[in-house]
Amino acid sequence: MRLSQDEIDLMRASFRQVATAPAVAATLFYDRLFAIAPEARPMFPPDMEAQGAKLISTLGIVVSQLHDMAGMQPVLAALAKRHVGYGVRPEHYALLAGPLEWMLARSLGERYTPELAAVWRKSFAGLTEAMITAAYPAEGSDRASA
Repeated sequence: MRLSQDEIDLMRASFRQVATAPAVAATLFYDRLFAIAPEARPMFPPDMEAQGAKLISTLGIVVSQLHDMAGMQPVLAALAKRHVGYGVRPEHYALLAGPLEWMLARSLGERYTPELAAVWRKSFAGLTEAMITAAYPAEGSDRASA
């Protein structure tokens, strides 16, 4: 995944807006995730407040490092491998795109333009592919060749 500096700047600006209300953003994300994939709920702790803070913090780290994808690979690999321990499988990653877009659209309102949505989709696809490849090398290779 290669993002232009303009795309990186666009993502960072939008994330700064989302991060002004992190608890709201996290609640939007997880409420939507559990509405469309209730089977995912048992993978998460009962207290979602701390989980929501982790989500926004992790997104912040990723967005801040978009200019250095090679340097971010070890962080993404470690995150992906931890998720294996939570029961996350490669197919679960696809479930996250919709709730992420839902959260961004509701957090940003009219600032969530089609251009911004496309940049977030592109970034999310690249990040999830990197994580799947790190945690499940055979599946990542299969997906990359598909």
